Parts: sequence; C-alpha cells; structure tokens
Amino acid sequence: EPDSTISWYFNDAPVNVTDTTKYTIVDLPLTSSSHGSVIRINNVGSCDAGTYTCNATNVISSDTSSGVLTVNVAPNISRPLEGEEFNITEGTEGSIRCTATGHPVPTVVWQNSDGSSLSSNMRLVSGDPVVTSTGVGNVSSVSVELMLIGAVRGDSGMYTC
Repeated sequence: EPDSTISWYFNDAPVNVTDTTKYTIVDLPLTSSSHGSVIRINNVGSCDAGTYTCNATNVISSDTSSGVLTVNVAPNISRPLEGEEFNITEGTEGSIRCTATGHPVPTVVWQNSDGSSLSSNMRLVSGDPVVTSTGVGNVSSVSVELMLIGAVRGDSGMYTC
C-alpha cells in the first residue's frame, strides 16, 4: 500500500500542529503497512468545542473521519450580586436580573433567604429564562429576572440567585 499522509482539522481549518502546548499528534502504527493518528488537546477549554476531522491521503485516494467534541463548563454567575442593595418604593414595581454562563445551559432559580421557592407569592415573580450564545465554544448565557409587583414592606429581605 502507498504511504498516506494524515492531517487534522478543527471546524474545517487546519490544526496548528506546531503549537505543541495546545496539541499533541501521535502517529500509531496499526500494521506493518498502515498507520493511524491521534490528536491530544491539552488544557481543554470551551473554545475547543467543535468538529475535529482526520484526513488520510495517499496517491490513490483520500478519506476523512470526523467527531464532535463537546466541552462541559461549570456554571458561573457573570455578575455576582453579593453586597448590592436594591431599593424599591412601596407600591411600585422593580426587578433584579441574574445571569449565569455554562454548558449545558445552567438552571437559574430565585429563592428567599430561607431557601424557599418564590412560587407561592404572586407579587414576586421569577421571569422566564432568556438563553443566548456567548460566542465562545458551546457556552450559553441564561438570564432570569426577579420581578416584584406592588412592593410592600414585608418583601424586604435577602433573595438568592
């Protein structure tokens, strides 16, 4: 069999195999007349999520095989609310927004300071989650608004996102 050349691609662009801090390419002898290749991605981050393709070419033909890498990212609240105070005048409306990023899409829940759900109080409403792409790998951003309708003095306290 003719010798083959193996090339790697990430999202259809050639992998920079000279960047040995990011990628390690290992050639694998399979039999006396064939070989394979493995790509190792060092320090995997969300920007590494995507499609990796191996292309083998010789003088006769070429063949490709692709796989999708999904990178899970721990939830992160992108604007912590610790230490912030929100003042709402009695009888008016107000809101606080909590935004988190991660993959898979994080679940954002608003709770009272005692950890109880807000569902029993119709004046305190947790809005529907708004999910958007961050543009970094497969990481998404989710934002949930806590709305207070017709504030009363008893609504004062600590709320947790």
